[in-house]
Amino acid sequence: MSARIQAVKLEAPNYVGKEEVPESLLRPGIDDPNSMRGKFERMIRGIQDQVCAAIEEVDGCNFRQDAWTRPSGGGGITRVLQEGNVWEKAGVAVSVVYGSMPAESYRVAVGRDIPFEQDDRVPFFAAGISSVMHPWNPHCPTMHFNYRYFETEDWKGIPGQWWFGGGTDITPSYVNEEDMRHFHGTYKAVCDRHDPAWYNKMKLACDDYFLIPHRGETRGMGGIFFDDLNDRDKDKIFAFSTDCAQNIVESYVPIIKKHKTDPYSERQKQWQQIRRGRYVEFNLVYDRGTIFGLKTGGRIESILMSLPLTASWRYDHQVDPQGPEQKFLNCVRNARAQSWVSRAQGRRSLVVTAAKKPAQGGKRRLDATGYIVDNSERGNIFAVEPKQLYTSSPTSDRAARQGLGGVQGLAVLAAAGAIVAAVTLGIAKNPADTLQGLAASGAADSLTAIADRISSSL
Repeated sequence: MSARIQAVKLEAPNYVGKEEVPESLLRPGIDDPNSMRGKFERMIRGIQDQVCAAIEEVDGCNFRQDAWTRPSGGGGITRVLQEGNVWEKAGVAVSVVYGSMPAESYRVAVGRDIPFEQDDRVPFFAAGISSVMHPWNPHCPTMHFNYRYFETEDWKGIPGQWWFGGGTDITPSYVNEEDMRHFHGTYKAVCDRHDPAWYNKMKLACDDYFLIPHRGETRGMGGIFFDDLNDRDKDKIFAFSTDCAQNIVESYVPIIKKHKTDPYSERQKQWQQIRRGRYVEFNLVYDRGTIFGLKTGGRIESILMSLPLTASWRYDHQVDPQGPEQKFLNCVRNARAQSWVSRAQGRRSLVVTAAKKPAQGGKRRLDATGYIVDNSERGNIFAVEPKQLYTSSPTSDRAARQGLGGVQGLAVLAAAGAIVAAVTLGIAKNPADTLQGLAASGAADSLTAIADRISSSL
């Protein structure tokens, strides 16, 4: 690898003072400031300011800034807060890069094979923002985000390509389900505003990307991840990337404020250090961005900014099989099966359905479906959220399409309410019980009886 890295050469950077950083790092007179290159650069520089301001407000310390430009265009701004009050190390880096890369590096960047000759070089433009935050407290999670835009120029008859990539992910040392529901719920809401299919797809992509194969576990508790995204209008993907970036502070900072003063033991700190070791292993061995930065001659301090100040590797470390560390391991060893966000906006829920079968002579059928939702964090045991209702009656169908109301709404609430009653009265022990389990206890009969009574009144 080293010979190939040495063959990749970029111009030496010119370091500039804070007051000398140009308004734009694009090539003046060549790149249109209204192009996607210009829009993306403005976005990531604004996000850098926003995130750094939020972190400084919580920590009480300030970021150090290094900035540089290159003679033919491009440059970067790296800000690092090190040994602060809350964060051991926090970095937010913006870069705009013009260069050319070997075909092999191009294949690494896109994650697929490209039929170029071995000695060919591809001119490219890349702009991105990357950040990692490592707090002191083991009860405060590490957070990483990266959003990038990449273009290759037309070259040897091959049309230029473009794509977006990025994501935000979280790496705690201990499992706090409420925190994970907040983090994942924030990004599910972002995804749903752009494409309802994206959260599940990008959550699984995140679990897959941050897998540490030699450990058989993921780096953390995931988030969203996307790469090579160019399957729709460029401005629509840019809007999605912007929305993701603008929700970084909301997804993360409230968790830090909640836990930054939590007490912790020496054992918990030791466990955090072991998990930091896993972070280092992934970043140096598998992370595509790190590999790409090294192969294209990027600035080493910025590339390795993601590493924590301290980490630990203990020989044959074992955890208590009944302890919280084992609970954490169970999650990271089964990341794809782990769901932090339900259809009920991030709270655990059980879908329940009551059905009234048509009587002889073709009497109408009523299906009432609702959620029972774990709402304990709001001070009450359960809340009910209606889902849908339909009957074989055209009139009732129209009413249902127009919105749940009247007897239709009552049917749904009554059906879900029967489950609430079943749980609170002890017929079912908890909301994780299945509908089949409730049927065995007689709760499902109650649902049917309620549906029968309401149906007969229609």
